[in-house]
Amino acid sequence: NVYDDFGNRDKALDYYKKALSIREKVFGNEHPSVAASNNAIGVIYKKQGDYAKSLEHLQTALDIRHKMLGNTHPDVAASYLNIGSVYYSKGDFVKALDCFTKALDIREKVFGKEHPDVADLYNNIAMVYKEKGDFAKAMDYLQTALKIREKVFGKDHSSIADSYNNLAIVCYSQGDHAKTVEYFKKALSIREKIFGKEHPDVAESNNNIGLVYYSQRDFAKALEYYKKALAIREKVLGSEHKSVATTCQEIGMVYRSQGSYTEALEYLNRAYDIRVKKYGPDHAKTKETANKIEQTKQDIEGQKK
Repeated sequence: NVYDDFGNRDKALDYYKKALSIREKVFGNEHPSVAASNNAIGVIYKKQGDYAKSLEHLQTALDIRHKMLGNTHPDVAASYLNIGSVYYSKGDFVKALDCFTKALDIREKVFGKEHPDVADLYNNIAMVYKEKGDFAKAMDYLQTALKIREKVFGKDHSSIADSYNNLAIVCYSQGDHAKTVEYFKKALSIREKIFGKEHPDVAESNNNIGLVYYSQRDFAKALEYYKKALAIREKVLGSEHKSVATTCQEIGMVYRSQGSYTEALEYLNRAYDIRVKKYGPDHAKTKETANKIEQTKQDIEGQKK
């Protein structure tokens, strides 16, 4: 768990596999602790992007839990949730929805309809509908999740901010920029109240608002919020964090859209330098930034003609 928390997934996987081997020898192949080990291994493989191996171990965990714990145990719901998350990442939204719905049914039976874990699944199902383009259903499920969370936690809680964030994402997908900004600003307000003004989640909210203003071609406001996000990320995460590169690139693109090519190149080059160090020159993100730098240079040449 510690290695996983610190991002050393190969090390975490190694220890989880050793734990699985020991547990199988001690308890046999059908024991809740063997299921827990398979579940943990499956989650790591998902984080690594190896969805086939992830599903193999998560399905093993689910099969054991069904047999040992029954069909309505919270751990069975957790297995369905994890399997659904893999299918969601794969873009198989039909299977993701099926798994999330099964998990929701179990959690409602076990915990009742007004429980944070039930709200989480409403949220997950909403995001599947969003990906399927059914925005009305997505909004319905997100509003239900929000109502449960407000009843359980009150108005000023991180999960409420997360709900507003997701509502904003669906509104943005619908092209409703005014509502998107409204929801992102609600999320920002709650996060500032809970975490203070210098926190990664506050930076994320500022960055999101900047993105919407950029889409609206309100470049002054886009820069205002992007630069707030950048300042927080630099202070909290360090000047060479991947999220700093993301915001630098976004600021660079605002300046490019304004025709301020010197400033654009300054920020794009900074994003590129960070990404080369983090990912290497052949990574998709590094190449993306390199392309934007080249395009900006072409803009400058075109301006000279």
